[in-house]
Amino acid sequence: MDSTVNDFWRLVWEQRLEMLLMLTNLEEYSKTKCAQYWPDAGAGARKFGELSVSHIKENRFADYLVRELRLRLEDAGECLAKKKSQR
Repeated sequence: MDSTVNDFWRLVWEQRLEMLLMLTNLEEYSKTKCAQYWPDAGAGARKFGELSVSHIKENRFADYLVRELRLRLEDAGECLAKKKSQR
């Protein structure tokens, strides 16, 4: 699963997705269900190929949480940034 995270972020960038919805936990019943494709809060940006992802903020609710992530592409010395919400 970890080997597909760079491709995942490239897809998010190319398709200009505004929101990501994760329907599973990272682990369920001691079995890995999903690779963690975002950085932890306070960990700084995490690079995935040419893209970097930053954890901006996190809001916890009773049954779910919402993370705001910033996705940046380093392209010819220019930095393009997009905000993503993960619910």
